[in-house]
Amino acid sequence: TAPETIGAKLDYDGSAVQWSTWEWKLYWVPRAVPIVLSVAATAAAALRLLRLRRLDQVEQFVARLRQRGVTTGGVVTQGIRMNDESVFVSGPWTFRFVDAQGTTRWVRRRGMFRGKNPPLTGERVTVLHDPAHPGDESRIFVARGNPDAPSAFTGHL
Repeated sequence: TAPETIGAKLDYDGSAVQWSTWEWKLYWVPRAVPIVLSVAATAAAALRLLRLRRLDQVEQFVARLRQRGVTTGGVVTQGIRMNDESVFVSGPWTFRFVDAQGTTRWVRRRGMFRGKNPPLTGERVTVLHDPAHPGDESRIFVARGNPDAPSAFTGHL
């Protein structure tokens, strides 16, 4: 005969014995794994939606800034080491530009790039900034390559 409660097993003499810690874990794992995976998948989907929403807001801000902001040339002063092994490379890089008031500014960014196309020291870039807030780094965007492309200033975010 089976024991009358969950968490007990029959001993060799027929008396109920409580499960060990490992037996409890084996009981709960098949029930807990789907719940944990569902929560993780829901959290990942929510984070992805928030990231896409934030990127859309940034792209809209850049579109507005392209109409009223200032575009100037800049140069990468600290690049990311090229990696032939990786498809993508991520890391901090720094560029310098002179704003509309004549102040030289250095901006440090973190970005993800194709392994064979990271920003290299000395590379020329196009910088878009808000002349009303030239020191606000959240309003400074940089483009590598063609600055007329729609995602030029946000493609590496």
